[in-house]
Amino acid sequence: MNKKLLELVLSHKQRSSRRLLRALRQYLTKEVEKPIHLSRCLPKRCNLRVIGHGATACHWSIHAWLQRCPLHNDFKLENSESAESVGLHLQSLKRSRESGELELLKKCSIVLDPNRERVIELRGEGLQAYWIDRNTPVNHWLRRHFDTERAAASLGLPDPNTLAQRGAVLCLGSAGLEWDRQLSEPLWGLPRFDQLHIADEEMARLLAGWLNASQRAGLQLVRLEASEYEHDCRPFQALEQPTATVLSSKQQEWCEALLINGPINLQALERELQWHWQGCPQQPLACTTPKPVMMELWSESRSEPTAAVCISLYNYADRIEKALESVRKQTHQALELIVVDDCSSDGGQNVVQRWLVAHHERFARTLLVRHYQNSGLAAARNSAFAAAKAPWCFVLDADNTLEPKAVEHCLAIAESSSTKTAVVHPLVEIMQNGKQTEHVLIGGLSWQQQALMNGNQIDAMALIRKTHWEQVGGYSHIPAGWEDYDFWCKLIGAGLHGVLCPQRLAIYNRHDTSMQATLTRSHVRELQRLFQARHPWLAKQGQWS
Repeated sequence: MNKKLLELVLSHKQRSSRRLLRALRQYLTKEVEKPIHLSRCLPKRCNLRVIGHGATACHWSIHAWLQRCPLHNDFKLENSESAESVGLHLQSLKRSRESGELELLKKCSIVLDPNRERVIELRGEGLQAYWIDRNTPVNHWLRRHFDTERAAASLGLPDPNTLAQRGAVLCLGSAGLEWDRQLSEPLWGLPRFDQLHIADEEMARLLAGWLNASQRAGLQLVRLEASEYEHDCRPFQALEQPTATVLSSKQQEWCEALLINGPINLQALERELQWHWQGCPQQPLACTTPKPVMMELWSESRSEPTAAVCISLYNYADRIEKALESVRKQTHQALELIVVDDCSSDGGQNVVQRWLVAHHERFARTLLVRHYQNSGLAAARNSAFAAAKAPWCFVLDADNTLEPKAVEHCLAIAESSSTKTAVVHPLVEIMQNGKQTEHVLIGGLSWQQQALMNGNQIDAMALIRKTHWEQVGGYSHIPAGWEDYDFWCKLIGAGLHGVLCPQRLAIYNRHDTSMQATLTRSHVRELQRLFQARHPWLAKQGQWS
């Protein structure tokens, strides 16, 4: 412990431990903000110990961050015990502890980290840690050792300035076969960026120099399928930004390199870039859900129901009878069947009405209503729930089916659960265009807030307590889908929860014309931002990037 730190501890020995911890943190924060002066240049001969997901000095990211460090003009990396050891820390402190790499850092004379908060943690561990400030002017490390001829000869990469003159965006990596097929102006692409052969530190520095020159020339960098290491290390932040003069001459907007994981198409990338170029404007919190006017096409009540199946129908005339038959075969007897037709244009409501004429005697109550105008999935479900007489409602879309004991088993669990239980969800099998798939089940995870922080894990086909549906204001219309996920998040926000019915009791039919396939997948990033705005606990604790 250094002298100043010891004096701080002694001066607080008569005070509360909480005040001492606050004072220590303030001290460490003040210390970490001190710049690494030129007098603290890295040693001329440096044995660099890289701690970060197994990375070494043969990864380009290391050299990108070195250009933000104070280096001697004749600075050299040496893998020698005689050279002074310097640590470069590029992962969470938790990971370093668990892997035992923290002990390696303690053997280094100094430790560098581009994450300011981690530097504070490292100093709390007694290490001489310093923050690599991304705004520090670059040194000679990349510029002096880069030229286009060497990049072409060693890496097979073209002149960045030529690319910048003829295109605007450089994509590193691939988002799949269809993405690769669509690459065209103004996009450049290196689909196999991860397969570049980097044999040594010099080639790694050359690649870092090429990326640096590409961004400096005004190219918008997009990293597809970024690794966990790249998300932790953020090496693109160390690259030089294009000057205002460069961007003005190209009449181009620009933002820091985007790291994108998961499915994306060219249209979605364009929307994502536009959002970043506009300064990442805040998403609107409100999602207006229509309250449509509707007409009753069929109604019959025979007895008091204890559970309802609520079907939303829109242009599935060719599929709805399978869904209805799966409801008719339910073993639970006091059953209510409600179908809401959301102004279909294919005559689906007529199919349902004919079926009800033939089979209505099976049910305690049946109801068919039709919206005068198409209002969306959330509005259709809300109409069904509002019309239900039963205290529990099982949600079923018109293109899916239930196993015979779905309502019986879920209701048994529901009626034995606490009043805070809002949902009972079964295991759901996925079928692709009527055929079994390799990924068999949805809902294999039981309901846990921690799991839902990272995206929806629970299918819409579930038994829901009507009073809790009312409590959270029902389903909300979400542009491009995810109404179910939003509803689960609203329940969590109200202190409610769901439980698993651990049996395969429903079939989800995935097909090429579903909303998930045609709309939701291409708007995933906009939806993530919307959800983080609507449900702050997702933004604080979720893992979306």
